[in-house]
Amino acid sequence: MAVKIINGYTGKPVACQKLKAFFLNNDGISGCLYVGYPFIYPLAMTKGNLIDCLLISPEKGFVAFNLIEQETVPSDYAAKQDEIYQMIEWNLKSFGSLLRKRKLAVDINIVTFAPNADAELLPEEDHPLCNEQTLGATLGDMSLSKPELCDEISIAVRTIGKYVRVIERKPVMPGCKGAYCAELEKKPVFVLDHVQIKAALETVEGVQRIRGLSGAGKSTVLALKAAYIHACHPEWKIGVTFCAFSSRERYRSEINLFYRKQTGLIPNWDNITICMAWGSKKGKNETEGMYQIFTSVNSAKFYDHDSAEKELGLTELFGEACERALYDVDYKSKEIFDIIILDEAQEFPESFLRMCHAMLREPKRLVYAYDDMQGSRAPMLPHEDIFGKPVAGVREDSADITLDRCYERPPAILSMAHALALGIYRKPPRGEINLVQMFENIEAWNEFGYEVLEGCLDYGNHVVMGKQPPVQLDDKRIDDQIVFKSFKSQEEHDTWVVQEIKRNMIINGIQARDIMVVVPGLQLLYYGSAKMRNMLNDEMIPYHVVGLNDDEDELWSKEAVAISSLFEARSHVAPMVYVVEAHSKFFTKYDAALVRNFLYVAMTKSTAWVRVVGFGEDMDGLVEEYERIKSKGFLFDFVYPTRQQLSKLRKVFREAGE
Repeated sequence: MAVKIINGYTGKPVACQKLKAFFLNNDGISGCLYVGYPFIYPLAMTKGNLIDCLLISPEKGFVAFNLIEQETVPSDYAAKQDEIYQMIEWNLKSFGSLLRKRKLAVDINIVTFAPNADAELLPEEDHPLCNEQTLGATLGDMSLSKPELCDEISIAVRTIGKYVRVIERKPVMPGCKGAYCAELEKKPVFVLDHVQIKAALETVEGVQRIRGLSGAGKSTVLALKAAYIHACHPEWKIGVTFCAFSSRERYRSEINLFYRKQTGLIPNWDNITICMAWGSKKGKNETEGMYQIFTSVNSAKFYDHDSAEKELGLTELFGEACERALYDVDYKSKEIFDIIILDEAQEFPESFLRMCHAMLREPKRLVYAYDDMQGSRAPMLPHEDIFGKPVAGVREDSADITLDRCYERPPAILSMAHALALGIYRKPPRGEINLVQMFENIEAWNEFGYEVLEGCLDYGNHVVMGKQPPVQLDDKRIDDQIVFKSFKSQEEHDTWVVQEIKRNMIINGIQARDIMVVVPGLQLLYYGSAKMRNMLNDEMIPYHVVGLNDDEDELWSKEAVAISSLFEARSHVAPMVYVVEAHSKFFTKYDAALVRNFLYVAMTKSTAWVRVVGFGEDMDGLVEEYERIKSKGFLFDFVYPTRQQLSKLRKVFREAGE
């Protein structure tokens, strides 16, 4: 039994280290110690990072520590404790589960810890003051008066605000799909687990990798990290980059929200650059990209997509453009950022990651998050193959974090999408195994929240596994959550989709903005969906094609169905998702794993319901595979590949567990 420690930033390293050492060496106390944890602060009441450390313990209850580095304790230490107490009380009272007759049901203990104080400490009444020698005695009398509330206290501390778009909705019947959409949209909080908190607060002096499946909260964690770093180090130059321009507004809004929650202030946007990876020839500001910034500051040649296609003429246009820019400057760069945070790294060539690394000042803080299952490229290379031997911080375990839970997707949709992507129930050609890709390291299954139900999780062995939380098979909503449907022709396919969208809006009470139609590729988006768009026009259903008729590639408009390619939809979600012409990306002799990942990504953009549709024999085969997965109760029942078989498959998360 020991205290788990989440390492944030306090600016008081000596006192902090001594406090952590006390808890690491004390087996009689359990719980979690949050170092520099900011998200408990109420909006507009904060005056900086007031809580240095926070202990939530079944034995000691709720204890906030104010750390003193110097040898002399400030005369106003008691007033500081009172200020911290008022803020914590104000925040905890917003949680009804912690109230009894309008009064807080838990004790709030505030302790000033001054390990370097050289004189005898004389604490004021009701204002505990201690050093290393008296810390144990000071905590000795503290306890949790209502132990049953420990979990509720922990949830309250881990609850953060969530960016909510305030758009007026039309009244709908209670219990209908539209009412559920309204609940999803208005849900004002997000409860972090301890791994997510660790990923948000802990940053190493070097390269840090954050991995997780779809719905694990990677983007939220990165926005929190950017806001937290800006609050702790306002002078740092922070870069945040991602694939699609349509992600920019979301990141800006979330960073603004989280930063204001921590400080009560507006971020200094001069020190935060939020941009897509590539960039546009239109110029700076909104359309600027991280690669474009590199070429600008280093006077290297910039290729936009059109010029790269004409002059480079290669399949990997962006990778070649980045490689040429690095070559132009002898793989060096002007160092203009203190940290770069990179989302959707599975979509980027290694040359882009090296480019970001080159723009960093020492100690080269680069944070990149990815999900290989969402990748349309080859799997991510190991750390060392991209950057050489990275400089890790003193907390080695923080350099590689796996988010193991997926809270934001229905379990049935996530399990279905994952089984399709791996090919668990695929009917393979003669002489082949069914799987098309697999975790190279078996321990990855545990890291990503799977539980062995039968058999043995080992190479060449039969195993049955299920995702946690498990799919509830008696849930009547499953058949409505997931629909796979095959049609005989394109016309039948388009007509069904349009009529279903019409029914969603008229009968189910779903708003147009709650619906996203995901199309496999750009050509199908612009030309193949034309008949469907004409049908939507005939039914007077508003829609917009992302990137076609929007100047700024906005994915959502106030009242319109979004029709999007997978690229633009990647960083967004919607309650109702239609994956159309799915057959065109399902059966192939080449890159079977990559094209199956299309279904995984598209399906996991749904927060409530998904419709996967196509036509022809290929779609018939996809429906059959769906029925096999469903008949198995959404469990993974298969023989794990041998090491020899694994060598022939696409390997994902190759270093997981190492």
